[in-house]
Amino acid sequence: MVMEAGRCCPVLRLARLYGIEGAQEDLTQAILLRVEADGKPFLLAADELLGVQQIVVKPVPKYIRSMTAKTGLTGCTLLGDGGISLIIDPEKTVRLIYA
Repeated sequence: MVMEAGRCCPVLRLARLYGIEGAQEDLTQAILLRVEADGKPFLLAADELLGVQQIVVKPVPKYIRSMTAKTGLTGCTLLGDGGISLIIDPEKTVRLIYA
């Protein structure tokens, strides 16, 4: 929890949610992104921001769709270098925190 405007705001550590080893554990060194969904604020803790891109979001394949409620993921996009980037849905993610 982090204080924001006099009240506590939960922090979702993406590395813990997705099981990423070697991620930044010290919140003073992490990047905190404030997100609000359904009127409920929360912070996403990430190691770094890689950039900003305009993308076209595609739905995740059917075999992954059943996992989206547990992960907050909602879609994916194909990047210019051929890589795939997964898209986090704030509406699904807030349910992981305030469930």
